[in-house]
Amino acid sequence: GQEASYACLLDTSGNYIYHPDASLIGTKTTEPVLLDVVARVQSGEEIAPAVTLDENDNYVAYSVSSMNNWILPIYIPRSEIKRTHLRTIV
Repeated sequence: GQEASYACLLDTSGNYIYHPDASLIGTKTTEPVLLDVVARVQSGEEIAPAVTLDENDNYVAYSVSSMNNWILPIYIPRSEIKRTHLRTIV
């Protein structure tokens, strides 16, 4: 799995337009969280920015462009949030 935060970009069909792993560009996402967002975008639902936890213990913050409905997810490992939070407390 990913050890650091990263962002990617998907079109309205769920294909990666950008991903830090270049081999995924042009392929369809298999991430359940993103597949759900893609289905909601395709149904015409207006989607507010949100944060959820995926099956890999990553926080996924996502937003949908009002111009073209592209989806911008940002992955942040839960462990990274905890480390940052602990550093802030100490």
